[in-house]
This record gives sequence, C-alpha cells and structure tokens, in this order.
Amino acid sequence: MATTRLLFAFLAILLAAAPGDLRAETQPLPKPEEVFAIAVKPQAKQLPAHFTPESLLRALPSLKPAYLVQPIGGKVWSQSGVIVLKTGKVLFWRSYRDDVIAVETGGAPILYARDR
Repeated sequence: MATTRLLFAFLAILLAAAPGDLRAETQPLPKPEEVFAIAVKPQAKQLPAHFTPESLLRALPSLKPAYLVQPIGGKVWSQSGVIVLKTGKVLFWRSYRDDVIAVETGGAPILYARDR
C-alpha cells in the first residue's frame, strides 16, 4: 500500500513538471505599452505578410500561450522579426499564420495564438 502511494506521488510529480505543461514554461507576451519597436524582416512581395509592425502590436493582447501542431508536407511561408521592449530585451519571433507567432526562447519556441 505504501509502495502504491509512493508510486502515485512520483507519477504526479512527473506529470506536474512535464514539458508539455504550458503554464510552467511560458510567460505572457508584453503589453503594447511595454514595446519600444517591432521590426518585420523584409520579404518578397509575392509572399504573404502575416503581420505588419502595427498589426502585431495590436494583436499582442489577444495572443495567448498555445499548443499547436504544424502540418508536415507542402510549403509553408513564414515571416520573422523582432519585438524590442523598452527594457532593452529583444524577442525574436516567427509566424506562419496570421493568428500565431512562435517566440524563440533559446530552447524550443513558445507558440502564442489568438483565442478562437
């Protein structure tokens, strides 16, 4: 009986610290008033522009941590850029849709999406 309780406690700890738990690894995106500048990497005009600096700034409050799976196969055009905060911190982002950005963290990128 004690072994079962110990095993259950161990599993509960493992599940609580699982890398898929978004609450443990993410922070909210900055508020628009915390942003100094947003830059978008120039790209060819025939490629879709998912965000402009202005549209991304307006979208920041509606983008929440999300778990999404990108389909494999076919071509996916991405857009990238930076968000510079007034504190001097720089966030590198990439987007392949107009309702999702992936923020680079030094490890796996963290996805933020608009609530649907």
